Amino acid sequence: MVDIKQLHKPIHKKPKKETKTLLSILFVVLPFVDALNGFLVVNGFIPEGGVFSPSQLARMLLSLYLVVFLYNRNVSKVLYFFILYIFLVEVVASFFHLNLMAFIFGVVYSYKITYLILLYLTLNFMVNDEQGIAMLCKYIYYNLLIIAVFLFFSSVTGLGNSTYGHGFGTKSFFSSGNGLGLYLGVFTFFLIAMKHINIIKIQVYKLAFISCSIALIGSKAALLLCVLNLFLIVYLSRYRYIFLGCVLVFIYYMQNEFSEAFSLLFDVIITRFENAENIWMYLGSGRIEYIVHAYDVFMAQIPSPGRVLFGMGAFTSFQNPSLVMAFDTLETDLFDLFFMYGFLFTFLYFLFFVVGVIGLRKHKLLLCCFTLLYLHSILAGHVLFNGMSSIPLVVLFLMSKKITAKETDGAVVTMEKSID
Repeated sequence: MVDIKQLHKPIHKKPKKETKTLLSILFVVLPFVDALNGFLVVNGFIPEGGVFSPSQLARMLLSLYLVVFLYNRNVSKVLYFFILYIFLVEVVASFFHLNLMAFIFGVVYSYKITYLILLYLTLNFMVNDEQGIAMLCKYIYYNLLIIAVFLFFSSVTGLGNSTYGHGFGTKSFFSSGNGLGLYLGVFTFFLIAMKHINIIKIQVYKLAFISCSIALIGSKAALLLCVLNLFLIVYLSRYRYIFLGCVLVFIYYMQNEFSEAFSLLFDVIITRFENAENIWMYLGSGRIEYIVHAYDVFMAQIPSPGRVLFGMGAFTSFQNPSLVMAFDTLETDLFDLFFMYGFLFTFLYFLFFVVGVIGLRKHKLLLCCFTLLYLHSILAGHVLFNGMSSIPLVVLFLMSKKITAKETDGAVVTMEKSID
């Protein structure tokens, strides 16, 4: 096993300039671009998910940087096959729907997966030692702090975008509340795990500040992730029993006030729960009905084995390619991926999960974080095709590979350190 603390040994080599450049763009510059993009979407200046939005253009420029970096480096040709595969699916699909804008939309959508592959390959080269991993965690912390300040600013001033258009909840200047909540929640979980194994040094109150900002989004996932992260911070503390005891006593004596505050702040969540037929319909937010309808539409076309295996592109998805007029998403990465890129890519989607689990199997917190993100991707989407929440997936998979590589050297893992 690997002593993951060895990844944090002090070294005297200066950080690579190219690594700093990439991490600065990815975690410091892009949040402001995403905030601009969200402001334009919510105020009707550009369509949601539209082609060539500021966020997409920024990531396309970043992708060019990634391509230049990877040029002439020893990159596995198999990964290039994935990129070629999804592009060819969009080309083939265009011969069925004969819609130029639909083809461009499909290429942009497939590019989102290409971007993840390029980013992973580049980080795999750059983050290859103790200093690189520590630097990655540091820039992730900067990123979360920027977004948390945005959320608190919007909550106090009332400026920014409402999560649901009414009631409590703000996504600040970002366009996707679900993606934002997942991104903040998972990456905060990740930093707590990395602090727990002594990779980074972050004061507890800073992690608590970021965790509390997640609840301001007001969605179900955001609220759950906020509570989960705060619980982890307390539980991993050496004073956990004192903290938990005080919290339980406080909740007991203030339960009426807590109930009233929760009803007031999270009225949208409560209303949706009361109107849902059952707990599964509530948690799925109508996705079950979407999936059943999509399956009926798909099977009514008597799909060919080729379409089942390779899909019919992002724009067509489950719809009839000769009749499709508009893009329709199911908001679940599993089924969207199957209808768009077929059984083959869906199989690879699960294969990457298995590889990640194997790599993180001896690191409980990181494994829980990775599994949580994948479950959200399967059940509620907003991961693979979201420019923000897809990044934690890349980082966690990268960590699974780095840890697995170290394990082959025969070191020992220690996971029993407490948060200071």
